[in-house]
Amino acid sequence: MATSAAPPAKVFTTPSGKPDVRLQVFHQAFHLHSTVLKLKSEFFCKFLDSPDKVARRLEAPPGAFKYDWSTMVDGDGSWHLVGPDEGEEKYLQNFKGDVAAEIAAFEILLRAMYGLNFVVLSFEQLKLVTGMADYYRALPAFSIALKGSFFISPDLISETSSRPHEIIPIAAKIRNSLLYRECLIHTMAPWSKPRYLLIEDEDLRRLAAAAYAKLERMVWQTHSEILNEFLGFNVDAIMLFQSAQLFAARFSNTSLASGQSGVALPQMYWLLYEEPSARVSVIFKYAIQPLMKNNLVLDRRTFEPRDVSHKESFLCLEITDDELPWDIEHTDW
Repeated sequence: MATSAAPPAKVFTTPSGKPDVRLQVFHQAFHLHSTVLKLKSEFFCKFLDSPDKVARRLEAPPGAFKYDWSTMVDGDGSWHLVGPDEGEEKYLQNFKGDVAAEIAAFEILLRAMYGLNFVVLSFEQLKLVTGMADYYRALPAFSIALKGSFFISPDLISETSSRPHEIIPIAAKIRNSLLYRECLIHTMAPWSKPRYLLIEDEDLRRLAAAAYAKLERMVWQTHSEILNEFLGFNVDAIMLFQSAQLFAARFSNTSLASGQSGVALPQMYWLLYEEPSARVSVIFKYAIQPLMKNNLVLDRRTFEPRDVSHKESFLCLEITDDELPWDIEHTDW
């Protein structure tokens, strides 16, 4: 690792007093407060004042930080923070990863502990911070703080729609219900080949399959209502329904939920729902309206009303607290 002038320390502040902890993360120093670290991280609560650390701290010269930790790089290339005399600068050369990315991720974790705003730039950064939060036993603190960062992290929110099957395991690990629900809704798309099938975790994939089945039941209930109650009584409605099927077929050669038709079902229903004709719109809108509900909270993109080509699925999936893959009553995890 090339040597260069160390950047100035990043000093975190609280009304309670001066920092008494220095964490040296590679070449970046952070000046922090032991009270915050102990409160938000079980790791620091347990190890800052472990018996071996206390003995070394008593030998520290006057004016030194009460706790002074540095970076240790292991033989496998991973790294962690260690107390005085446990880390050696020479080990830093064994790290082959992106030092800047590691420092940025660790700063996000610290900001989460302090309740400060932060931006998560990508899925990769979210994954990196989550790994650190897991190691330092600070997952609850990170999960809570993350809720406020969603609305200032547009790139991450964009990835909830493009990579929901990859993000949903992280959402479950940090027990973030907002992120989990958002990703689960997105994994229902595209309707003909839902991305929940790409979820690697077997338990999460099984839960997503149950959610998709619930959504299918809603769709077929609506489909049956239209066929049985509306189409037999209104010629205009029949013509519009047939036109919508032909239009939707342009977007998919795949099937309805049962695999019996070459129609992109979500596009067809969106077209029917947004039909401006006063003669037929009321006929369909009442039945279709539950399917048109958008339960996304974070991804609120808008499109032209008649542009239905992007609508690959239904966004109406509702996930109750009982359907989350963790017990919301458990706060110690």
